[in-house]
Amino acid sequence: MAGPIPREEALKRGGADLRFTLSRNDVEDDLQAAFFTNGITTIQKFSSFFRSEDDLIQVMRDSFGTDAADGLEARAQLASVICAWRETQTKQKRQAEVEAEMDTREWTKPIPTGDYINLRNAFMRVHGKIEDRVTPSKEYMEKKLQELENGEFRAELLSEVVSKDEVDPDVMVPVFDSKGSLSVKRGSTTVALPTGPEQLRRRLSVMLHCILMLALKHTNREEIQDMNRDIMERYKDYILGDYVWGLSSTDLQGNQIQTPPWSLILSYEHAVRKRAYSLMVSDHLKLGAALEQAWKCPTTKERHFITPLALYSKRSNPREVQLPEVQVLAFVQQVLQEGAQRIELQGGQGAFGHHWISLTNGRPRKNSVSSWLRKLSKQLGVTVEVEMVDIQVKPHLDITKEEVQQQLLNKIAAGRYFALLISPPCSTFSRATWANRKGPRPVRSYVRLRGFVRLSWPERKRANWGNILTDFSYKAFEKQMVHVEAMALFENPEDLGAIQAGENRGIRPGSMWQFEKFLELLRWDKVDTAAFYQEDFGTEYLKPTRLLLGGFRRLPKHFALGPPCFDDQGFYAGPLERRSAKRQLVGRSGNGFATTGSEQWPSDMCKWIATEILEQFCAIYKQGPAVLADDGAQGTNSGVQDKYEILRPDGRKLVGGLGDPRKCQPPGKDRLFHDGAGLLSMGRWDVENRIWSMGEFWKQLRAGTVALIEKHLGDARALDRACFEMAVKGEKGCSIVRDETLKGEIRKFWISLLEGHGSTQTDLDHVAAGQPFYLRLMKELLKFGEDADCNFLLQGETGFPVGVLNPLPRTPHAYEEQTSWRLEDEPFMQEEIWRSNYQSVEEHVQFVRDHFDEECSEGLMEKLTIAEAKERYGDRIAISSLAVRVEENHNGKKRVIHDATHGTKVNNRIRCRDKTRSPSAREKQYLLAYFQKNRCSVFSLVGDISKAHRRFLHAPEERGLLACRILESDQFIYINRVGTFGLACASYWWGRIAGAGIRLTHELLGPTMPVELLLFADDLEALGASAGGRRGITLAFLYMSVLGFPFKWAKQRGGLRVEWIGLYTDYAAYKLGLSPKRAQWMHDWVLGLATSGVTTARNFEQGLGRLGFASLALTWERPFLGPLYNWSAAVRNKTGSLRIPAMLRTILKFLAKRFATGGDLQSPPPLERPLRNDLVFCTDAKATESGAWIGGFKQGPDGKITAWFSEEISSSWAPWLHLKRDPKRIIAALELLASLVAVKLWMPHTSEASDATCWIRGNTDNQSNTYAISRWMSTKFPLTVFIMELSESLRLSRCNLTLDWIPRESNQLADDLTNEKFDHFEQENRVRMMSFAGVSSAEIILDSGADTSALPLTYADVGESCQHETAGQDFIDAQGGKLDIRDTRLATVDLGNGVILRERFIIANISCPLLALGHIVRAGWEIQHFSDGVFLVKNGKFVNVSFKRNSLCVKGSIRMISEDDCLSPTSTAPGPKALRAIHLQPVLRRLLPGWNKVNPQVYALTTRRARFVDTTLCPGGEMMWYRTTLVFRDAQGWELLEFGEPISEMEDLEGEIYDPESVVEVLTLARAHNVASEQLGFALVDGEQAPHFDADVLVGEAGDGDTGEQEHAPQPVQEVPAELPDAEPLDEERVVPFADESTVTVDGVVLSCDNTLKALRAGCEVLGLSKRGSKSADELQRLDSIADQVEVERLSGLQVLQEDNLPHDAKSLSTRFVRTWREKKDKEGNAIWLRRSRLVAREYTWLQPDREALFSPATSNIASRILPICFLALREHQDTMMLAIDVKDAFLTVKQEQPTRVRCTDASGKSVSYSLGRVLPGQRDGSLLWHRDLVKFVGESTLGMEEFEAYPSILRSKLGDCLLMIHVDDLLVATIVTSWITLLTLYMVFLWMHSDQPVRNEVLASDDDLTSVEMSCSETARSLMNAYLLEPF
Repeated sequence: MAGPIPREEALKRGGADLRFTLSRNDVEDDLQAAFFTNGITTIQKFSSFFRSEDDLIQVMRDSFGTDAADGLEARAQLASVICAWRETQTKQKRQAEVEAEMDTREWTKPIPTGDYINLRNAFMRVHGKIEDRVTPSKEYMEKKLQELENGEFRAELLSEVVSKDEVDPDVMVPVFDSKGSLSVKRGSTTVALPTGPEQLRRRLSVMLHCILMLALKHTNREEIQDMNRDIMERYKDYILGDYVWGLSSTDLQGNQIQTPPWSLILSYEHAVRKRAYSLMVSDHLKLGAALEQAWKCPTTKERHFITPLALYSKRSNPREVQLPEVQVLAFVQQVLQEGAQRIELQGGQGAFGHHWISLTNGRPRKNSVSSWLRKLSKQLGVTVEVEMVDIQVKPHLDITKEEVQQQLLNKIAAGRYFALLISPPCSTFSRATWANRKGPRPVRSYVRLRGFVRLSWPERKRANWGNILTDFSYKAFEKQMVHVEAMALFENPEDLGAIQAGENRGIRPGSMWQFEKFLELLRWDKVDTAAFYQEDFGTEYLKPTRLLLGGFRRLPKHFALGPPCFDDQGFYAGPLERRSAKRQLVGRSGNGFATTGSEQWPSDMCKWIATEILEQFCAIYKQGPAVLADDGAQGTNSGVQDKYEILRPDGRKLVGGLGDPRKCQPPGKDRLFHDGAGLLSMGRWDVENRIWSMGEFWKQLRAGTVALIEKHLGDARALDRACFEMAVKGEKGCSIVRDETLKGEIRKFWISLLEGHGSTQTDLDHVAAGQPFYLRLMKELLKFGEDADCNFLLQGETGFPVGVLNPLPRTPHAYEEQTSWRLEDEPFMQEEIWRSNYQSVEEHVQFVRDHFDEECSEGLMEKLTIAEAKERYGDRIAISSLAVRVEENHNGKKRVIHDATHGTKVNNRIRCRDKTRSPSAREKQYLLAYFQKNRCSVFSLVGDISKAHRRFLHAPEERGLLACRILESDQFIYINRVGTFGLACASYWWGRIAGAGIRLTHELLGPTMPVELLLFADDLEALGASAGGRRGITLAFLYMSVLGFPFKWAKQRGGLRVEWIGLYTDYAAYKLGLSPKRAQWMHDWVLGLATSGVTTARNFEQGLGRLGFASLALTWERPFLGPLYNWSAAVRNKTGSLRIPAMLRTILKFLAKRFATGGDLQSPPPLERPLRNDLVFCTDAKATESGAWIGGFKQGPDGKITAWFSEEISSSWAPWLHLKRDPKRIIAALELLASLVAVKLWMPHTSEASDATCWIRGNTDNQSNTYAISRWMSTKFPLTVFIMELSESLRLSRCNLTLDWIPRESNQLADDLTNEKFDHFEQENRVRMMSFAGVSSAEIILDSGADTSALPLTYADVGESCQHETAGQDFIDAQGGKLDIRDTRLATVDLGNGVILRERFIIANISCPLLALGHIVRAGWEIQHFSDGVFLVKNGKFVNVSFKRNSLCVKGSIRMISEDDCLSPTSTAPGPKALRAIHLQPVLRRLLPGWNKVNPQVYALTTRRARFVDTTLCPGGEMMWYRTTLVFRDAQGWELLEFGEPISEMEDLEGEIYDPESVVEVLTLARAHNVASEQLGFALVDGEQAPHFDADVLVGEAGDGDTGEQEHAPQPVQEVPAELPDAEPLDEERVVPFADESTVTVDGVVLSCDNTLKALRAGCEVLGLSKRGSKSADELQRLDSIADQVEVERLSGLQVLQEDNLPHDAKSLSTRFVRTWREKKDKEGNAIWLRRSRLVAREYTWLQPDREALFSPATSNIASRILPICFLALREHQDTMMLAIDVKDAFLTVKQEQPTRVRCTDASGKSVSYSLGRVLPGQRDGSLLWHRDLVKFVGESTLGMEEFEAYPSILRSKLGDCLLMIHVDDLLVATIVTSWITLLTLYMVFLWMHSDQPVRNEVLASDDDLTSVEMSCSETARSLMNAYLLEPF
């Protein structure tokens, strides 16, 4: 059948996948060849060739000669074909789906695990067995397979070539793809680049084996079929032979002087493979041939190997050649235990529970031995590989197993490791177990070193593990020290001998140093032992430690050599001397043990170990010794970058204040405060803790300087006004600080004073050319102040180093250490000396030329020809690129940028060893909280320093590296002599100079003028919080200008609200945010993206950068940026327009709303956290493969559990649960969800208007969540969603959350809740989740014959059970059968159109819901017919009624709100439910008829109508805008219908309450402002028990006067009989027969009129009656009628009420009489009560919503302090007085402008209409008309008073001798006596003209009692008055 085509040729025709599938199913090659010959060559064709299995059997029999009837062999072959056919059909279907998905997602297609195994087996059958270390991993093969199928290979990095034993388990991570979809993707594995030849050979072998496996799978791909082992071996020999890696140069003596760097070898190897793949495409070569041609290509070798090698050899100080791989790998490849990461457990079960698991915590530490090795190795050009035995990372390395021990010992014995560090856990050797009996028992002692005889099994297990680890440690140390050049270190606590105190005194605990092997090893050469205190390495605790050292040559001087010594009783005798500890490692500290953190080796100790290892390694294997900079040591060669100088302090002042410096406390982690002047700055301490120099020199300097300035100005107050003038007038207001004459006089005074006190510095007024600073003067002043960083300033006269030829120094006492840099040193690109400019330079050539010519004239640059530059600098020239940046936000300002990074790589070679920090939003938040706490009035000045980074010289020998050129055709270049924008060291040197200037400024100002100075780059902000401080901020700018700091005075600004570095600060309100301009930009940007939904990657990344900066000030918005950062990273390399995902658009829209509603300003967190938290909770989560659970509990102040929850997470409402398949992979999100639930449940809710902060402390055993909360950001889903929700919840409630990590064993109770173990919890405290199981829509039958409504059994869990209400009742169906009633439920039925009914339903075995039509009709609903159908109608609301067969029905939904019963784990009886109950306080339980005044702003009314109450009728003194309504329903208790609803938004103020039949009583609470429920008189509590209120007064507790009762009793306001609808009906059963009422019996006690008042009141209280008497309704009505008549007559006499002769369409207002009781005295002085009535108008806002500007100017907190200050100032010149005047009936003196009619109805019912002649209280524009009338009058008077523009409520006379402040009808006057007589006369005339009422005035202050007034006056207001109000004086 195969025909004439040979079988081998036919087999090649078949597709690789089909061939592989057929072979795997054992289909013979002859049959395969027959298939391929007939065109069945692909899986697609093979799966479609047969129509069915029967068709396959027939075709195989007829066409291919394979018949099952021919025998078993033929039958088996037919079965193989059938299996292959079925497989191809399934695979074809699934493959199409998967490939479509992969193409859409742009993912690598996966290889099935079975196929991968078969490929590996096929490979071994052909090529033999291979080890896992050279077997390609599945994910690597998938990448190469996709490249093969795409037809083009990619030269991958060697770090991507991963073997089978190196791959991590597949991890599914959520990612945003380029289309904006959130999906999951499998993570990839990378390995370290090869560090030597053997590792390179391994990578190439893995690569070869991958190609060979692919060749087996794709036999028809000819391009890879020629690849074989021979070609790869020849390629390896070429790369690692004499032609590349073995290439070297020698001197005349034959000594090797140069070899290629290893990094160049790797770069060249990658280039060869890249060239090979290129040849496969361009020349159609096979892979083997292409690879051979590529490595023989001279061009590739010239470009990628020879040329870079030549450039490398030309370097002035090329790094030494690295060693061969064997030696390099032996450097530090195995560290058995990295001491800096050791965890020492605190005894008890589990102290050795994980044996070597507990050695490390798996979390790298910044300053561990490993990190120090990597940092320091970069300086020496060696490669470090640290291998750490950590069972958490590598579970197979369990050292308690003998095979693992032997494996590691074999490696050590083979000499693979240069250094070995051992630090086994010592918990069983701990002395702590002997301290007391509270913890675990000791398991060993000196006598029984390997364990006591009588131990429990867990104790014996712990002891054995300790023995195993100790024995292994000594074996490893011994094996390591066999090698000549090896190093080893064994660490454990010192053996301190016998216990010296306590019940175990004299007993000697066991120690690892008591093993015989210790003394045996000490006899070896190069092995020594030493003890030391870790305190000597910088810790606060002692912790005596011993080291067994091998190969360490230099030891610190504080090491005590020799083994431990003991006296004859076993007590410790040395070599360590006894010390006292600063911090004891005893007991607990906070939530953990005091020893927490002490398990880590100190950073300095780790650095010493790393330094010793590196230096000895280099001394052995490199050409000459290498010296690493150490603290206190100086580098010997300044020309080598690896050696740098470490400066010592120049003075004794190492701190700027007492105690710890300030700590910023944003939500999350605390951070140290930085003001931009380094660690020495006193600005890092609070003012009261700062340390100033207080010697005689400084006293004379400060006082003399201020006196000189005041004398120069001629007026001391000019200095006080200067800060305000600088803030308001800008450059024009800077006359003082710009006065060069004054600055010269100050310098002369300072110099003379210095010389007079012994200064030896010459030419103190010298200024070096090319820079503006008086460096000598600055240095000498700082020296007199003993500043620790001042001598460097003199170096600035010649020039500071750039950091390339001369390394930058390290200043440990002034700055933190910088140990990592973003730009890495790239040796093969360093010598590029020329790079072309950017395109922007060509567009602005003339600007650049003019700018450079100006800089040359200023001495900042010099212009040289190329020949001159080469002659001066030689080959040390680097001509970097230039760019011109046009700043659109600054009116097109242009800035030239010097790019010293790309091309010339100058910045890559600069290493700033000091980390300079600048202030940001955190520091501003701290200062705001500090000022707010101390009630400071703050004033701010902001300045800008001109060309700050170009104000210092660079060293002449390095200036050639700072060259640039405008055009390539120019024959000259420009050399920067000074610091340059774009140079890495520019900010460092400017920061040190400016920091010195700021520290000196603080010293010059002294304690009398303290200021806050914040420096960010060239932007300086000065803050003054007192009178001296405001002087200080002016002098700060003056003094810095005297020292040579060049300010841009045109940019000077300031005030109470300032913008600085994009942050906007309102010091008056103590808030921080963004400037309005920046906030508006952010709002527009995010809203534009949210609206359009389209952006570009570049635009999104730039805008996100601005949002990131804004998040520093807007703390609560930060969590919402996580998903934005995630998506930005996903689309960073995409081009064109991108569609923004819906989730991100939602976030952007939310942020836009936040910015638009005032989210740009936020209050800072308070400085001090209260000792007691408002809420403490513990939470935990549990996850398995199938589900997840969360739990948590709340603790009360006494530590008791007051509430708890435990719930299972259901996929029905948490679809993200299986996002990563296994819920265990999102355990962090589940843990945070538990914390979020706890916050939501128990977080106290404070008003947004409140300034109070709620403090919450949460405990969790998930440490990653504590980090996420401290950062308030995560890019992981769904964790980021929970962080966003948590952040917003805390923000709205003004809460601060601290999420602390606690060990898992300390969180056992929360863990029990996740495991549903409730033994330790009370069931009544449980809070159950109210699950919304959905809204069930159904057709509800309206049954006219039903006595009650009914629901089917499927609704058995809805609503609330009320079965007791139907107990004992029977119900029958329509056929007369008895219904089986399961329950009675109270549920809510939603019929649409806003119609919601609450109905009782019986639960029975019926088919559909039934609603009793009779209930509906009784509630007021009617069935009406309309043209479009039948409807239920009531009060304008309609419900559509349809027919189901012949029955009426409505469509509605029954809310499926269910609550699980609280069941005990051991019983089936339901426990009490935890309900939300409403409990009334006594003040609401004792209300009288009518409105009651509960407190000054809350009124209460009880009615019995099922309607809401119109609170506009409330008789309060102001409008009651907010209404709260509670309803008491029959057998249900109180229900809250509405809370704080504004009545201005209600259409119907007296609407009907739903379910009116159940209403027993309605309680209405009216108030003018929103307050908490407790202030209204009721509380929402959990549980059935009513809380105890302090307001409850028990019988007999109050005295005769009953003073305790009066405070809480409601005050009757309007006692009138209830209207008929409100009156309670008199039921017949409540009628009682007549009885003698002269006496009453209460609890067996007979009370009558003869009893005392106290006894009667007590009886009333027992009976629930009021204890106060009241007038009868008739008497009260008569009194009210009289009072109303008196009020009408009074207003008529004042011409307020006039005869009504207005037209019909005139404005008309309603009125009401406000009646109150007033306590007065009669003529004899007796106290009496008078009934007063006042008529007020009712004019509502909604009647005229368009009216604006109706309010008079109001005073403020600051304005109210101005007049007392002015009074104090006026008093110094003339006789002055200050008075307060209260104008009686002020509004009644103002004429009515608009004709208005009012109608008055008095208490008797008489109603009369009047026209208003004057303004009536209650009119909206009354206060404005009064203010305008009064201002006009005094303005036209002889005083000529006019409004103060800043505060229109303040008026000032022309001469400034009379000041008047108006606050509605209250006047405050500060005036001299003569002006007062004039004002009083005018005022009396004014009142006589307007009214006949008297004036009431009162003197507030006189000359003798103004001390308290002065103390409370605002200093800011006083300075403002001095500057603007009192100019005539």
